[in-house]
Amino acid sequence: METLLSLTSKRAGEWFKEELRELGGVEHLIRTITHCTQMFTPDLETWTHPLLEKLSKVDRCLKVIENVTHQNTANQEYLLTYQDGIFPEKLMYLYRLCHVEVPLYPVSDTENQKTMVGGMSTGQLLVQTLLTTIKVLINLTHNSGKEAMGSRLLGNEQEVYDITLYCLLIMPRYLAHDTRFEILILACCLLLNLVEHSKSNRNLLMRSKAPEFLDDDDNDCFGGKGERKGAMQALVELFYRCEESARQQEAHTDDLIDNDLSEKAQKEDDRKDDELEETVAKLLQKAGHHMEDTLVAAYTALLTGYCIMEDEECEAEIRGMLPQANFNLMVVVLKKFLHFMDLTATTSLLRSLKPTQRVVKYMEKLDRTEQDEAEEERKKQEQKELEFDAFGF
Repeated sequence: METLLSLTSKRAGEWFKEELRELGGVEHLIRTITHCTQMFTPDLETWTHPLLEKLSKVDRCLKVIENVTHQNTANQEYLLTYQDGIFPEKLMYLYRLCHVEVPLYPVSDTENQKTMVGGMSTGQLLVQTLLTTIKVLINLTHNSGKEAMGSRLLGNEQEVYDITLYCLLIMPRYLAHDTRFEILILACCLLLNLVEHSKSNRNLLMRSKAPEFLDDDDNDCFGGKGERKGAMQALVELFYRCEESARQQEAHTDDLIDNDLSEKAQKEDDRKDDELEETVAKLLQKAGHHMEDTLVAAYTALLTGYCIMEDEECEAEIRGMLPQANFNLMVVVLKKFLHFMDLTATTSLLRSLKPTQRVVKYMEKLDRTEQDEAEEERKKQEQKELEFDAFGF
């Protein structure tokens, strides 16, 4: 079992993923997860050391499953259909459990480590298991060309939207700073997988409600005491909040970099080269922080784009939520996102650019005026004339 749990490399070839399934390794992982999750009863009052060890084993099993389901449809469908769908049932149980338990053990940067399992506290282990669970759900619901089986099966359950919206809109407040951005992106990716190729899933998201804050002093855009806004209203407001934050941080960082580099240039005779390089690296790191907000804004804009695609009723409803009643700012953010992705290496969590390009073109077309169309036609005509001139016509 320990050898099996050490197989966590996503670089494993497709042959290995197939062999693991065919030789019964995936089945053994399912049985282990099923056995361990039975210990996490609904009346669980405290996480004892034996229970935390079971949770740690579940997390390690899920990490292997995450790796062997990455871009492997055969393993995805095997896990979804094995014994009438026992794995997605247990996975959703774990998702539900973690989203309830994590807020009870909030993790801060200065957390006092008490119960230790594998070098982690109760809160840290719960957060890690939550993140791994979402990653597996993302793999099971992902298909670049059409609706995945997992998206169809899991997307029929209202609960998956409610929990994921909670992870997106509420959960970050209970996490350490370096984990907040990760759960925001993971929650967005899961929602994107669910709605990208499914009109019925889009309708479910549109009908969903934003989660409520439990604290009496919470009274911001996601709904205060006694009020629950629609999920799309909360997502649109999240977009504007992140876009504004990114814009302010970008302007502040530009000023900071200019001022600091100017000061360092004046004192460069008194500093060693490696110290100057360290200073520049720190400044560039600060400069990149605004991209976190930009990426979250881009993902919420992309979610909006999928929901309004070929749906005039949904488009009209969401347009009514926008301050300027148009999608222009979302288009700007998505274009910035595309440019950023074009300049950087992608990871397994960053999505294909083609769907985003399609959404951008669709949104641009929705708000195109007659003047815009005339200008575009003029540019096309100029381009044709240039081509004719180039060939001597």
